[in-house]
Amino acid sequence: MIIALDKDIKTIDTVSAIYDDVEFWQFRTPLTQYKSGDIPYILDNGVYSGFDEKSFERMVKKAKFDPMCRFIVLPDVVGDAVATYHQYQHYNNHLGVPFGKRAFVLQDGVNDDIFPDWDDFDCLFIGGSTEFKMSRECYQIAQAAILEGKHVHVGRVNTPMRIIRWFGNCHSIDGSGLARFPKMLHEACLTISECQRYRQKSLIDFV
Repeated sequence: MIIALDKDIKTIDTVSAIYDDVEFWQFRTPLTQYKSGDIPYILDNGVYSGFDEKSFERMVKKAKFDPMCRFIVLPDVVGDAVATYHQYQHYNNHLGVPFGKRAFVLQDGVNDDIFPDWDDFDCLFIGGSTEFKMSRECYQIAQAAILEGKHVHVGRVNTPMRIIRWFGNCHSIDGSGLARFPKMLHEACLTISECQRYRQKSLIDFV
């Protein structure tokens, strides 16, 4: 499980050296606008904190051709799957995000009629309310995305409990608490390390 951290490159390098068994990416947003470097990153749209369209589009123009950019999260509407679907279609055409970098945000109320074709996006970003994020429906969609070969990222994962709930069902996470509070990041890294060791031990015991 990768932690995408909303921090500058130097800080992420420092954290990576301390927690060397956890992989870190950078989480870039129009709000903080940290510069990219030699670390893979996800470019978020920042809608959850208030959408700055001009800043986002400016960052997208550079990120589209940046080899360190793994995914660009196309604008969504918090808690509204219908509006998010239409936003995705609009910005996918408007911004011209290249194949391989398009992230679609999963929101409350999603169904087959307001979900893109699997070939139309590359990363499933789990958004929505806490209730939806922890629902069986959400887990099932995430598992289906993994089977389809999509990267699955979960937003707002700040506690060990959420990490344990999502471990094995996603590839990466982010959380504002992880970026702001060293204690929360420390607990998250210890939890991921323990989950990884437990999984490896279980596999060895099984063999």
